[in-house]
Amino acid sequence: GDDGMEFYRRIMQDARFFLKKGGHLVCEIGYNQASKVTGIATKNSFSHISIIKDYNGKDRVACFRT
Repeated sequence: GDDGMEFYRRIMQDARFFLKKGGHLVCEIGYNQASKVTGIATKNSFSHISIIKDYNGKDRVACFRT
């Protein structure tokens, strides 16, 4: 997509068909994508959202739970 978020929209929408209740989805993200990816996850009913920073202190991994 134009905004670079299409992958996250698609995988989070489809993940609910593959993950059991309480299942985890972990994605690598760009250093400036945490708020957008978190918003997409919230819209797709994920909870327990956490963002993990890399060794340089940049947002790098997003973890979600169904």
